[in-house]
Amino acid sequence: MKRHMGVVPALLLIFQWSVTEARSCTLTTCRAVATACLGSSCNRDAVWSIIPHQEGLVQMVADNKPPLAYFLDELPAGFDPSQVTNGAKEVAIARVRALDIPVWLGRRDKSGVVPIQRSRDKSFVRLRVLEVRSGSAAVGKTYDVYLGQWDREMIYPLTPDQLAHDYVVVMYSDPNDGKYRLVGFPISSAQHKDWMAKRSEYWRSGYRK
Repeated sequence: MKRHMGVVPALLLIFQWSVTEARSCTLTTCRAVATACLGSSCNRDAVWSIIPHQEGLVQMVADNKPPLAYFLDELPAGFDPSQVTNGAKEVAIARVRALDIPVWLGRRDKSGVVPIQRSRDKSFVRLRVLEVRSGSAAVGKTYDVYLGQWDREMIYPLTPDQLAHDYVVVMYSDPNDGKYRLVGFPISSAQHKDWMAKRSEYWRSGYRK
């Protein structure tokens, strides 16, 4: 019963999201979610198998983890680069511009379900360094970087206005696989809702790439 009740708030958010974003919820999908969550057998896996893009939202609601921002206007006061992941190399604080919308890395199998074995990162994005404030990075160089945790929602440059904006990021080279990754910073639910509203407006406008 507890498991069933724990999914209800997440479902409410998903349906609220779906009302304003037709792209995220076809009639068939909404019915499937409702069917999956009728009765005591309802669980997050059932929801994820139907709406894989929203799995981070369901997990976030259940675990109460704040969303993350990787592209900032300014770093939080008192941020210490030494706080970055242990063993991180080439840690840099830089002003950058995303060259396109981040690419989602959640591949699906033939059934359309996101497999359990998946990429460590949620998304990939290409960015150009405009200014180096500290650390190891080259001005003018383009970097392929990874970002996103599967159990956290996140915000990122999406609309033309957002992609035309410069951001401050903390990036580093991961010694485990040599990939560059961005550091995420917790944001408030109000900030996340504001970003989601802008995303919805962008999708409804038909201007999406």
